[in-house]
Formats: sequence, C-alpha cells, structure tokens
Amino acid sequence: MSWKYRTGSRIHSHPCIVAGRVLFGGADCFRYCLALGNGEVIWRLPPTGIIDGAGVVAANDTAYFATWAGSVEAVAISSGERKWNHPFAASVCATPAHHAGRLFVGDFSGLFHCLDANTGDELWTFSTRGAITWGATCFGDRVLVGSEDYTLYCLDAGTGRPAWSWETEFWMQTVPAVAEGRVFVGSHAKVCCLDSKRGDVIWSFLAPGEVIGGITVHEGYVLFGGSFNSFHCVDAGTGSPVWQIGTDDFVVSRSVVSDDSVYFGSYDGRMRCVNLHDGSLVWEFDAGDAIACGPTVSEDRVVFGCDDHFLYCLRGAKNGPVEKCYAGVAQNVF
Repeated sequence: MSWKYRTGSRIHSHPCIVAGRVLFGGADCFRYCLALGNGEVIWRLPPTGIIDGAGVVAANDTAYFATWAGSVEAVAISSGERKWNHPFAASVCATPAHHAGRLFVGDFSGLFHCLDANTGDELWTFSTRGAITWGATCFGDRVLVGSEDYTLYCLDAGTGRPAWSWETEFWMQTVPAVAEGRVFVGSHAKVCCLDSKRGDVIWSFLAPGEVIGGITVHEGYVLFGGSFNSFHCVDAGTGSPVWQIGTDDFVVSRSVVSDDSVYFGSYDGRMRCVNLHDGSLVWEFDAGDAIACGPTVSEDRVVFGCDDHFLYCLRGAKNGPVEKCYAGVAQNVF
C-alpha cells in the first residue's frame, strides 16, 4: 500500500530514508519524520525557518536540516530531540554534506563552513565572492563547492585550504559529482568533466539549455536535466550522447539510480522511471503539480515531495507501473 502526506506548503527538499523512517522539511518550516511503511507521523518539530532547496542529510542517528533562517540543526532521528543548532549570518538553501564526522555547507553570503557533526562547532570557513546555493561534494580528503562568483573550488577537507579552482563564464547551478578520478559539473548550458587532481577540463557537452540540479554519475553514465524539456544521459568517458527522453517541462532535481532504473521528477508533475541503458520509459506517475526535488528510493518505494504540498510514497519502484498500486492517504495534520 502506498500513501501521501499533506504538509502546509510546497516541498522542495529531497527526503532522506533511514531505518524505515522518512525525514524531510518543507516551505511550511516544519521538520518531519514519518514511517516509511504507512506514512504515520513519528515526530514533527516546530518551525525554525523555511526549508526550501536543502535536502536532509543523516548519519549516526542524526538528521541535519538547513534553513533559510540561516542555521543548520542536528536532530536525533530516534526521538526528534534537538542535539544542536548552529546559526549563520546568512540564509542557507544548500544541502549539507556529511563526511568523516564533519558537516560542510555554504550560505548566501559566500561563506563555506566546516562544522563538527557531533557538536556543531565551527572548525573552519572559506570565503568566496558569491552566494553558495548548491550543496558540496566530498571525495577522499577533498571537498568541492561551487559559488555564484563563477568558480568551482576544490578544498582540503581538513583545513579549508584551496587545492585548485576552476573558473567559468557563468555560475554553477548543480551539485558536482565525482567518479573515477573525474569531476562532473554543470555550467550554464554545458556539462563539464574535469580532472579531480588539477581541475583541468577533459570534455564538455553542450546541453539544450541551462543545466540545473544534481548531476548523477553511475556505471559510466552521466545523467542530468535543466531548464529544457528533456532528460539526458551522456558517456562519462567521452561526453558523447547516449540517450535522451522528452518531458513536458523542466527537470531541475537530482535523479536517483537503483539497479538498472533511473528515477527523476519534472515540473510537468510526473515522476518517471526509465531504463538506465537506453532511456526507455518503464513507468510514470502524474502527481498533478510541479516536482522540484529529487526522489529517494528504498525498499521498493519511491518517495518525493511536490508543489501540491504532499509527500508521496509510491510502491512498485522496480516493476511499476506505480499508478496501479497507488492508494491511501496517511494522517494529515493540516
């Protein structure tokens, strides 16, 4: 049985699933923890600020929420009890990155912060010349972050010292991805592949419009959407196109790969599942309103938020079509 849960506003924050619990925030300022099996509320925390764009990150029974009020909050997943709250001088809409006991997140002032994930204490900051509106990516002892100063920075995760930087003609509106010693990032109407050690450009792919959202790399494929009515797959080694599938509106959220299936939402209101290797449509579900955040897939469930204020949980992720097994409404609080 599937379910949907109504919140008080749009949901632009991709959910996180841990031990049968769904964690997410929304523009209604609440933080939620629901049961994956039936959508029942386990806990719901009072408003501390709009969560719009920033996804939830979880590690060691702790969920981390970033807010437009300018803070990152750590909450115990098991109880909903606040562990710590770290205020910033500017709004945060970027998803925090968790790595080796540290939390990395940027803010609208252009500061990039490294926090102790256990205590919330600030360990170091790095200053850029533009707002940081997208999440960082960690690999090895390095962390990547893009800024609206048209620069991608590669920093030492331990000290915050720059290892290299790459300047573009436009700001980046994607979360960078790393695979096989290469960095993949969107810059305006291009997807670029860089060497992870030096930041040198290996190849670039010209997209039909502005590349926005998360870039996903899996088994030699680079997957992305943007401000154009299609979703694309290119070869990670060469940048050559592999396949594309048309949509009726923009695709600005990250995609998720599970087994040989790719899941992504679109502003046309549809959640789609396509074959990883050829892009053929496996199934699609029409939520009826824009989907601006990426899905999370777990235990044959696809969970995602929508502009209609609902969080959806669809069963049949692998087999589909999920329309035939969609049913039920979880407890509503509004």
